[in-house]
Amino acid sequence: MSDFELTETEKTLADKLFAYEDGELESEEEFVELFQELVDCGWAWTLQGHYGRIAMSLIEAGLVTVKSQEYVYKVIAGLVTVKS
Repeated sequence: MSDFELTETEKTLADKLFAYEDGELESEEEFVELFQELVDCGWAWTLQGHYGRIAMSLIEAGLVTVKSQEYVYKVIAGLVTVKS
């Protein structure tokens, strides 16, 4: 697999991102599920800042969960590699 190929899981998540960016998510539940997946795989912290800010807002609201705040800081700093 080259560095530019996505796994099937990553392709599915990318499709959800495109739907979000095109305003095509159908419910708040889909929105929260997308950001939970982004947090779980670490993409929330590596995509443009908008995604991280939204993820943090959802975490603070208790709608999205993380392993720990320390874990988030390590992912952002690149000290932990998240596998999707």
